[in-house]
Amino acid sequence: MQKIEDENRRTYNNNTHPAPKLIEEDKRRKFKITLGGKRIHERTKNNNARSAPQINIPNIVMENVYNPPNIPMIPGVRNNEILECCKPLEKKLFNSDLDAGQGRLLLNKNHVETYFLPLLKKGEEDVRQGINVVVYDMQGKTFNMVFKNWSEKVYVLTGKGWIDFFKTRQMKEIQDHVTVWMFRHSETNELCFALSVRRVQNQKVWNFMNYCSLILIFYKLVIYVRFIYICRNTYKSLLIKKLITMEMREDFHKYV
Repeated sequence: MQKIEDENRRTYNNNTHPAPKLIEEDKRRKFKITLGGKRIHERTKNNNARSAPQINIPNIVMENVYNPPNIPMIPGVRNNEILECCKPLEKKLFNSDLDAGQGRLLLNKNHVETYFLPLLKKGEEDVRQGINVVVYDMQGKTFNMVFKNWSEKVYVLTGKGWIDFFKTRQMKEIQDHVTVWMFRHSETNELCFALSVRRVQNQKVWNFMNYCSLILIFYKLVIYVRFIYICRNTYKSLLIKKLITMEMREDFHKYV
């Protein structure tokens, strides 16, 4: 009996009081939550290796109210690499912006002259000839475009890069809005742009779609009820015919 009690005490102590090595390992372990929502293990200071956080940002953000940040959050580009970032410009896309034949994004002239042009340095003042710029999206991909002034009236971002940008995202007029940042990269000291896309659902369009869906549901319900009614009538007619034939057979057998 004493041996059994001693073994029970040992197992109890081992379960309630873990070994000191395990306690030290638990103290050293740390956990952090990444933007993707995953729990990633971070090692101690003794080991410099750390697992990189995974960033998953959608191409089109579904929001009706949006306040763009002053500095764009671009994966792979740190905030200290963004110099002289201007106030962002938000623009609703129209059919002309999504026309591959024109291949340009029209920018607001007053906003460009107020916030964008002061970032230009010597040799970059003549925007009519065009300035080759690198444009980042919110996934860290780059597109080559040209920042240009057309006929001293409008400012645009043009080039094949803009066509690739809106075609890969299947962007829609009126619904999609683009936020434009202009900044200077600290490593290259060149002008860069950043584009963010969000989709705004129009309330009138949304109400119309709901109305159409309700009409469609009602129409399906009417068809279903009509189908049941037809099946019921056909069943009744077949049953009546069967009864008539049975009565006729019985009468025939009586006379025969």
